[in-house]
Amino acid sequence: MKKSPGPDQVPNEMLVNLGNGMKRKLLQLFNTSWRSGRIPQAWKEATMTPIHKQGKSKDKAESYRPISLLSCLCKTMERMVNTRLTWYLENNNILIEEQAGFRKGRCAEDQITLISQSIEDGFQEKKNTVAVWIDMEKTFDRVWKKGLSYKLQKYGITGKMHQWIIEYLRKRKARVKIQEHLSRRHTLKEGVPQGSVLSPTLFSIYINDIQSVIPKGVNAALYADDLAIWTTEENIGTAKVRLQNALENLNMWTQDWIMKANAKKKTTFTIFTLSTKKPTVTLTLDGQKLIEENNPKYLGITFDPRLTWKTHIDTCHQKGLTRTCILRKLAGLEWGADSNILKKTYTGYVRPVLEYGVTSWGMAAKSNVQKVISVQNQNLRIITGGMKSTPIRIMESQSQIESMLDRRDRKLLTERTKYKAQPTSKMHKRINNLNKGRLKRSSFAKESKLIETENEIIQEIKNLTPLETHASTPPWEKQPQIEIRSHIRTIESKHKHSDLELKDLTSTHLNENFPKEEWIRVYTDGSAENAVTNGGSGVYIEMPDGKTTESSIPTGIHCSNYRAELEAIMEALTILGRITPSIPQAKAVILSDSRSVLEKLEVLRGAERQQLAKGFKNVVQNTQSLVLQWIPAHCGKHRRQ
Repeated sequence: MKKSPGPDQVPNEMLVNLGNGMKRKLLQLFNTSWRSGRIPQAWKEATMTPIHKQGKSKDKAESYRPISLLSCLCKTMERMVNTRLTWYLENNNILIEEQAGFRKGRCAEDQITLISQSIEDGFQEKKNTVAVWIDMEKTFDRVWKKGLSYKLQKYGITGKMHQWIIEYLRKRKARVKIQEHLSRRHTLKEGVPQGSVLSPTLFSIYINDIQSVIPKGVNAALYADDLAIWTTEENIGTAKVRLQNALENLNMWTQDWIMKANAKKKTTFTIFTLSTKKPTVTLTLDGQKLIEENNPKYLGITFDPRLTWKTHIDTCHQKGLTRTCILRKLAGLEWGADSNILKKTYTGYVRPVLEYGVTSWGMAAKSNVQKVISVQNQNLRIITGGMKSTPIRIMESQSQIESMLDRRDRKLLTERTKYKAQPTSKMHKRINNLNKGRLKRSSFAKESKLIETENEIIQEIKNLTPLETHASTPPWEKQPQIEIRSHIRTIESKHKHSDLELKDLTSTHLNENFPKEEWIRVYTDGSAENAVTNGGSGVYIEMPDGKTTESSIPTGIHCSNYRAELEAIMEALTILGRITPSIPQAKAVILSDSRSVLEKLEVLRGAERQQLAKGFKNVVQNTQSLVLQWIPAHCGKHRRQ
């Protein structure tokens, strides 16, 4: 909500408040687009607003960040398509473990924690770690569409999904808007659309094979296009050779797939060592010598060669003080905000900059961590109105704000629990194999283990089942749920009623529950000679408009009554699968005189179960309701073929 609409000027608020009739029309439009593989051209156009980058020259185009406004209608359908696509990718383990961007159950802090833990492990083993921070230039804009099409098919994304995505990327146009002036439309020949719901997933697919060029002995971490590679070795020369080989392979990969790494300025490397004699390393990428950076910034966290985290904590401290000034203004006489508003402002605006990445730097020296704690204490005094002499614990209790150390411990346990529940994670084995360190340095693995052991409340997390990092099975992949009714309430037993009574009771039941003006009635029958040979099945369908359809099939020389009836139901499902797509909100009832078949349908196993489920699935997708109803034979209501 409250998002700017695209060129069609249809905002999300309008979509949310559509009536049921218009929502059905919108769904029909989406289904038509999906089945035909066609997308309205208006959905493929963007209006770009340039936003100036602070500190950059206003005379250069690259000093502006383009913000694309796309059709909200298309983005709604994109979410539906993206849900299917991400489920397929995650369920089939297609995306590489190194990629954490835009994936459920993963975040940027996972990658920061992984890198910092690897560096700490190297320190404990008297080894050096060399890391390269690779900056990829305009990656989303450089995606080669034909290459993306190839990779989609390579990973098994074919059919309507592939057709719709390729059409979505074809003939995309954009124009720039400054104030009320619009430029002419420009065709975007390559790249995935900025601001699109699908773009992050498509980009992840496009660079998914980048890990294949990283040689053994070199680790990698990706968050979207933010790539870091590193290796830990006792001999710095070995680390240099490994990384140089990885950089050469990476350079070849970028050339093959029309990507580019910014080797001149933004791609840097760092040597993490505790040695007083810092080793010298020379690395090149695409013929360009890389710059050594002592305080690199990766995913918002500033590293330093000895991993003291002093530089990063000083930055957090300064940012926290700057934002605290805003809180102080709100609490002043001019605004006079109450404690509830002040608390929300602190927890939503100030605290995030204080604790981001705490699972990596939270084990720094107490003198450094105290700088961050002091900022929270200042905010507590503003929120509660406490004096300098007021105990911190009293203010925390009054405001119901946890201490920074308690928050750190909670985050450490949360991250540890997540790693334990993800067997494929690189940190899964690491947190369970704690080696005695030679140095009195702490790390995520060590500290989280100590907290877990000491805290009896969370002992249950030791026995976890694997955590799915993707959405639960979507409706279109679940086993279809069919309503099966093996009895008619008014008929206690066929033998207690005459044929005339059975006919009357059955007619009443059908008219009350499945009126012929609304329901497709499907009569099935299957039988065999002497119940074991020369089987045959028949299907008779009555449509709500009065039209009828008939079908009969042989079921084999050696066939039982049970199998013949089951074949009749399968034939009925096949016919319904052809009929129902053209009938909006179709409702169908399959009427069978074999109670034994209906009672056993829910407990089928093996090939019969799979075959029947497939037939059900095709029909369920196109019907509002599907019921299997038993009716007595020889009562005048069951049609034999």
